[in-house]
Amino acid sequence: MKKKELLKGYCFLLLFVLFTSNICLGGQVVTISGTVSDDKGPLPGATVFLTNTTFMTATDLSGNFKFSNVPVGNYSLIVKMMGFSPFLKSLMVGDKDVSLNIVLKTNTQQLSEVVIKPDKEWFKNLEIFKTQFLGQTANAKQCRILNAEILTLDYDKDRHLLKANSSELLKIENKALGYKITYLLTDFEYDSKKNTVVYSGYPSFEMMKGTEEEEATWKERRDKAYSGSIQHFITSLYNNTYKQQGFLVFELNQWTRGGYAYHNTKDSLYRKKRIEPDTLITALNTNYKKLDFKRPLFVLYQRKHEEPQYQADGYSLSQLFDDKRLVDGQSSIINLLASSVTIDSKGAFYKPQDLFFEGYMGWQKVADLTPFGFAN
Repeated sequence: MKKKELLKGYCFLLLFVLFTSNICLGGQVVTISGTVSDDKGPLPGATVFLTNTTFMTATDLSGNFKFSNVPVGNYSLIVKMMGFSPFLKSLMVGDKDVSLNIVLKTNTQQLSEVVIKPDKEWFKNLEIFKTQFLGQTANAKQCRILNAEILTLDYDKDRHLLKANSSELLKIENKALGYKITYLLTDFEYDSKKNTVVYSGYPSFEMMKGTEEEEATWKERRDKAYSGSIQHFITSLYNNTYKQQGFLVFELNQWTRGGYAYHNTKDSLYRKKRIEPDTLITALNTNYKKLDFKRPLFVLYQRKHEEPQYQADGYSLSQLFDDKRLVDGQSSIINLLASSVTIDSKGAFYKPQDLFFEGYMGWQKVADLTPFGFAN
């Protein structure tokens, strides 16, 4: 198999944002409250949610909202209302309650937009978007976008780029994991020539209600989706339990994001050196730690196999890094695009765009997300 066929370099820039009910992960909790208004006064009915949690609500008649029992950690607070530009604020929640006065700005572009009826090309692009956004796993087959008509899809044939955006919140139903997802898409770009995708967004998750049998199945599938995920790995780094959790970590001496400069020759100790990730972690305070590494990390999760579809499509990094020291498992590469990132015990990291994931962790997308703090 040729190099270009062997590695298709999927990237993953998204802010794991989920959920919609009060969850308590143990430890210290705070209250986050505020008022939402515009230049004319309070705005009732605005959607407010904390990313990667089940905290979501609508402002009352006075424009007020309140979240109680919020565990300390990294969050993005999102406020969205039709006709207004979304409000985003990063929060590093510590030991004090948070109170916010939020003023939304009118989205003049949205007000002047002309509704265009989707054509055949739009439907074709929609199928590509769903594949690259929801994913290609078994869970993705049971995941659907309920209001896809709000998407603007633009394919540049000369540059081989598909771009997608939406002025409103996407509504997604994941029947495989039992979640209803509200998703603010901020960026999406798929390069069909290089077969790479970069996207960012903010989801909020609501647990679906089902029969006792359905909920048991969802619980089992959620556990499986979490195992070996980005959130699982970051949490294990924070708690220094990566060995017990089944992760092996190596440092790569030669790697270019996307793998395009990689020479497919026999692997050696020079190319990949086993490291102990705890040497990359520095405590900042009781709630946060700093993750800092200079060279890309090759991460192997030993407790699960790669899905047949993933290997059949030629994405598997294990073929590039054939190594007798490694057992069979899910292989990923993590690139740090900043001097460091801040991580917490829920598996959140700040800034999310500063970590670039390739291989299996990059292949798993929206259909396989679970909330922050899922395993607590």
